[in-house]
Amino acid sequence: MINDIFFQKLYWLAYRLKLLYNFFIFPDTYGVYIAVWVNGRILLIKNSYKSYYTIPCGGLYKHETNKQGAIRELFEEVNIKVSKDDLVFVASLLSLVENMNDHITLYEINLSEVPEFQVDNREVIWANFEEPEEALKRDLFPAVQEYLRNKVGQ
Repeated sequence: MINDIFFQKLYWLAYRLKLLYNFFIFPDTYGVYIAVWVNGRILLIKNSYKSYYTIPCGGLYKHETNKQGAIRELFEEVNIKVSKDDLVFVASLLSLVENMNDHITLYEINLSEVPEFQVDNREVIWANFEEPEEALKRDLFPAVQEYLRNKVGQ
């Protein structure tokens, strides 16, 4: 528990330093977002260092493909294992949030039953499957909000 709090504070500090860096540099970044669906419900997560909810996501490592990054991020954030064949490409998006040109590749996964998942309580402190209409009532990351609005036709 003490270790978790230490890491949460460390993530909080690192995130704010990255925002400061981004303010001056406005870098190009590349990342993946993974919408995990089960029976019409989407998996949302909450990071310890951000104010909004999102879906599993993260930046790509050098020489990592989009699908490799998506598989890695999904496992790192919620301990869900999938294969590249499970990922369905949805869209390429550009997000200017957080003072960067964030080139996002969005994938979907449709599962037949809720998988066992677990947050690390350090980077990710909460995860749950929710109806899209309920998810849209939350403070969502703008790209996720736009994706969900398009998905449910709002």
